[in-house]
Amino acid sequence: MDLFSLLDINNTLVNIPIGGGYAMSWVEGFGTIFGLLCIWFASQEKTINYVFGLLNVTLFAVIFFQIQLYGLLLLQLFFFCANIYGWYAWTKPNSSGETLEVRWLSKSKLLAISGVRSHDSFYTDEEEQLCQYWNKKGILGADMETSALFTVGRLRGLQVASILNNVVLYQQDVKEGVNQYVNDNAAMMNGERLAAITALEALCKQGA
Repeated sequence: MDLFSLLDINNTLVNIPIGGGYAMSWVEGFGTIFGLLCIWFASQEKTINYVFGLLNVTLFAVIFFQIQLYGLLLLQLFFFCANIYGWYAWTKPNSSGETLEVRWLSKSKLLAISGVRSHDSFYTDEEEQLCQYWNKKGILGADMETSALFTVGRLRGLQVASILNNVVLYQQDVKEGVNQYVNDNAAMMNGERLAAITALEALCKQGA
């Protein structure tokens, strides 16, 4: 089997008996393994995690290109750059000659950010089950950008905040909620205005 065959999403590695069955391709299988290795080595504070992270996002970029999800393909390009920067930031000594120390998040900061789940499970078939699970854990909302925002802020040494506006209430129709953006008088649009005002006020006070 040549390299191009391994990268073909129609080349099945294993059939997983989930729902009506799921045919996992070789490229997805290797990409998933590399992603798990990336997480494992990161938990062990090993910078080699970035090697596997780069392999993971590269293979998933190949997948998204083949299934024509170009938005997610561009997201993998961002993740690729974030891995490169993370590798650099982690290994570069600071002014004291010390490298970045991995440490546990304080309880106060954990409580401050534990009300929102940052994820990409909108693109899975188990989104409803995942929402039910985290709702029972007391999670108030979900978004896709906060984790990346906080990670970049931490790496660059910046104070970061995420101001969220509820687009769709739990167990309500996503399409109907998004369509409310066309109504200037809807509560959602008012929430957008309030979020923008809050952000501007925070920036003004920060600069004062």
